[in-house]
Amino acid sequence: MTLISRTAVGLALALLGLVIDASEASAQGWWEEQATPLVPSSWRGLGGSEIDGLRLLVEAEAVRRELEVAGSSEPVIYDAPFYPGLNIRVELMPFAWFRPGSALAPLQLGFVTGKHKVRTSALLASTDGSIEVKIPTRHDGTALGLSYPWRAESGLTVTPMAGWRAVEFALGGNPIYTSSYYEAFEFGTGLGFAPQGEPWRVQAEILLRPSVDMGSTAAAFGSDESVWSWAAKAEAEYRFSPQWLVRGSAGYDRYAGTFQIGESAASGKAELTDSFSTFLVALGWAY
Repeated sequence: MTLISRTAVGLALALLGLVIDASEASAQGWWEEQATPLVPSSWRGLGGSEIDGLRLLVEAEAVRRELEVAGSSEPVIYDAPFYPGLNIRVELMPFAWFRPGSALAPLQLGFVTGKHKVRTSALLASTDGSIEVKIPTRHDGTALGLSYPWRAESGLTVTPMAGWRAVEFALGGNPIYTSSYYEAFEFGTGLGFAPQGEPWRVQAEILLRPSVDMGSTAAAFGSDESVWSWAAKAEAEYRFSPQWLVRGSAGYDRYAGTFQIGESAASGKAELTDSFSTFLVALGWAY
């Protein structure tokens, strides 16, 4: 091979190497852009920080219950003034841990469980007149939920949500009141405002439960039950440090249903309305 031939081959190999290096660099740059997208500003946390991966909250709650069953021979009315309760709430954003730049990062899994202290008394007729009887009472609640908060540049927030909820109000044996159990799937949305760079946010929520299962407690009211429910809540939150927050809310849950009394339509129907009004203050830790 002559000197000119060797030089031409060398130049060709060098040129090919430059083309391959440029192609690899271009491909690597494209991959990096696709693999590590920036977190959209509409999905960034309060104060411009990244989305939280976990929030733990302890909630002190005051609840009032008002129950009325009308249409039966003797209407039943149960009114429990505000009584205390304690909830534990967990809010987990799994994709914020493993894929913080993905569109799924804001997806939130929620769990809350609570217990309440209630005192119930009833006046029972006897041969010696009316006597007051203390009735053991228990109010428990548990909920699981999935939500996807989205925030526009203007600060407007929209949060579609869905989940499952169970509420149990158990009363000890007595001739007047009966226990109640409600279990249902729910869905709804939240509409709020969370300004970019500010440590506070506000939100209003509404939830629907088209079909509520009362389990074995329905038999005390009648048969062929048809129960549904809705709930509304207003909530405010303030972040006083990167990891600590306070939250307050006022809520209203209403259950309504009709029951067949006796075995025939001539026996009539009973109508149930059961509502829970709540006020809540929470302290939370975020990571």
